[in-house]
Amino acid sequence: RMGGYPLAQLLHAGRWSRVYRAGATGTNCDTAYVLKTAAGDGDQAAIARDMLLREALVGRSIAHPHVVSILASQTTYQPEYLVMPCVAGATLREVLDTGHLIPLAHALWITRQIADGLGALHRHGWRHADVKPGNIYLATNGHATLLDLGMVQRCGQRRERERAFLCGTMAYVAPECLISSSWAGAPSDLYSLGV
Repeated sequence: RMGGYPLAQLLHAGRWSRVYRAGATGTNCDTAYVLKTAAGDGDQAAIARDMLLREALVGRSIAHPHVVSILASQTTYQPEYLVMPCVAGATLREVLDTGHLIPLAHALWITRQIADGLGALHRHGWRHADVKPGNIYLATNGHATLLDLGMVQRCGQRRERERAFLCGTMAYVAPECLISSSWAGAPSDLYSLGV
């Protein structure tokens, strides 16, 4: 149990976070939620906590159908967590790992939806910095959502740009993020989406 949400099932355990399926107590509905917590020990725990706080900040400031919704968060004392909607489906990475070929029209539709979500982030001055199949969620109805705002970078702030080259997944990182962090911006996200 965490903050009134009984934890039912561990959905994902990664380097920076743990994600659980949860339900709300004290209600007559059986709606499920996703509850995300920071993971790690020592310095890694501090980084994971910063990422969770950043995700809460961005998630509360941007409402877009193709960017993950942060319904609630608790970031002032431990345990810190985020609450998001639980939707039936899988990540694009999970779909690709099955060997299932996605028809071109559907692939273009997924790309269009994620580009819309990225556009919302960019209009608010944020760069996602980790666009990859594992951070794209496909609902069973075909709706695509951009996940994991923990590595977002504020566009135009030198300190964030200096850290940007360290963020992301190497196979999807734009070349300018590796060469000169000052070049990393919205076009870097679009490069990752293209990959």
